[in-house]
Amino acid sequence: MEKYIEPTPTTTESLMMYIADRIIDTRGNIIRINQNIISLEKDYEEAQSNKSEWARLIDDKRLELENYEFRLDWLQTRLEELHNLV
Repeated sequence: MEKYIEPTPTTTESLMMYIADRIIDTRGNIIRINQNIISLEKDYEEAQSNKSEWARLIDDKRLELENYEFRLDWLQTRLEELHNLV
């Protein structure tokens, strides 16, 4: 039984193998970078959504505060009227 001996690659073949390996590595890196970009885009969209949610909550609280300020003004006016009556 003859043992198969793989021929030593020529300089051109070695270069082609090296380039093929680099292409595979590069494709893997591109996939990883794309996944990172997609993840960052999702995080950005979530942050924008949270920002909108916070803005809505702040507006709600501001309106609630304005309502209480109106009530306070009304009560102070009533209190002054009662003081004037007494």
